[in-house]
Formats: sequence, C-alpha cells, structure tokens
Amino acid sequence: MIEERNIEIEIIRKYLDKVKECDCLVLGCTHYPSLKKYINDYLDIKLIDMGEVLSNSLNLNNNSKLEINLYFTKLSSNLLLNIDNIIAFKKKVEGVDLDESN
Repeated sequence: MIEERNIEIEIIRKYLDKVKECDCLVLGCTHYPSLKKYINDYLDIKLIDMGEVLSNSLNLNNNSKLEINLYFTKLSSNLLLNIDNIIAFKKKVEGVDLDESN
C-alpha cells in the first residue's frame, strides 16, 4: 500500500486501533515515516522514527557534502519517488541483480 502510494485511511486506522493505549510508537520500517501525517491525525501518540534515530547517530542531518549510495533489487518509479520524499540529500540509486548465475 505504501510503495504503491495507495494509502487507505481505514486500513491504517484498523492497525492503529491496536496501539491506541500505547505511549509511543516506533516506526521501525523505512516505509512507515510516509504515514506520519495519517498517524498524527488519528492518534495523539509519540512517534519514534528509526530513520531519524539512525540519521542522528550517524550525523547525517544537514550535511550538504554527504552523498549516499542506495542499492535495490527492484526499482520502480514509486520507489524512486518515495526515496526522494524521504532522503533530502544527494544520493545515487542503483538496481542490483542478486542472481548468482550472472
């Protein structure tokens, strides 16, 4: 749903109903920050974005000289759009073939 950019609010709410009583929610998957707005609109809960935690621990924030190389086994236009929405600094995106017969 996230990769296809086909967000269905009712599906999100169905899952969020299960964590309504929590104090905080860890966004552990790289896709989940794309849902922050929807989560914040539905729940009053603290969000921990593991991407931000990792970025801060690696000191990646606001580094204009930084370039990151990203490798994926399957590239799509939606994936590239999501990457652009999540990663603001310079990046190189490559598809890789993991088939050992090549």
